[in-house]
Amino acid sequence: MGTNVEGPKWTPGPWITDDRDPHDIARYVLAGSRVTPVVRVELIGDREAHEANAQLIAAAPDMYEALRACQAGEKGWGTKVEAALSLALNGPGKGEGKGE
Repeated sequence: MGTNVEGPKWTPGPWITDDRDPHDIARYVLAGSRVTPVVRVELIGDREAHEANAQLIAAAPDMYEALRACQAGEKGWGTKVEAALSLALNGPGKGEGKGE
């Protein structure tokens, strides 16, 4: 597999999900200063699964960076992987197993 010299072509991270209003019918994944929508996730049906999908999508830039560091053999890549997994599973600022 070739190396992408130009870097990734997606919207730069970090990405976050919008506020969790229990009455919303969709969750947005936002980039930058919360003004660039990356994706809209419908919350109709299995709301808990759809919320988790939005969180996983929001963690994509961090997961990419962790995998890139691992592939490059960078020092501390394990810490980046752990942080990206925690973000994907628990959301920002939440400890292991303390997701909503």
